[in-house]
Amino acid sequence: MTTALPALSLRNDAIAPFQTMELVKSAQALEASGRSIIHMSIGEPDFTATPSVIEALNQALANGKSQYTPALGIAPLREAIATHYLRTEALVVDPACVIVTAGASAALTLACLALVNPGDEVLLTDPSYPCNRHFVAAANGIPKTIPVGAETMRPTAGVSESLQPLRACFAQASLFAHSHDHLAGWRHRRRS
Repeated sequence: MTTALPALSLRNDAIAPFQTMELVKSAQALEASGRSIIHMSIGEPDFTATPSVIEALNQALANGKSQYTPALGIAPLREAIATHYLRTEALVVDPACVIVTAGASAALTLACLALVNPGDEVLLTDPSYPCNRHFVAAANGIPKTIPVGAETMRPTAGVSESLQPLRACFAQASLFAHSHDHLAGWRHRRRS
């Protein structure tokens, strides 16, 4: 006797397949069949951790550091990240405001869930990481793309000027950044 699985939520119908992972599956199948494949699709390196990292991991395990960490990340790492921004960007960041996640996707999902309300429009660079629009949609926001220049990954001159009235009209705007693909998005509330 088989039990039927519960129906998925309606929001799943609005989310297109993650084409990058479909490409990875195809590449892995070709590789398994004996083809030589150079993986360049998901930003994952084709090498393992350096010997110093492996040694640090082994030492941490030997010291019993295999339990869950605090939800926001361990304090020394959060402090090191804050120090990094002070040293490299001259930005003072309170370590209490730093959240460490297991990857950018988790961070951007949390950011969208914290900042985006249903119906909010979120401007995303185009091109950008394909899942960014899904993070916005998961928070019931509306992803809107803006073209960016290939050299700088910043809005082109005409687009930058067109955003000025938007910034002025919507006092409640938030900026979030993702350094991997220079995603920058401005969130604003739709006016009725």
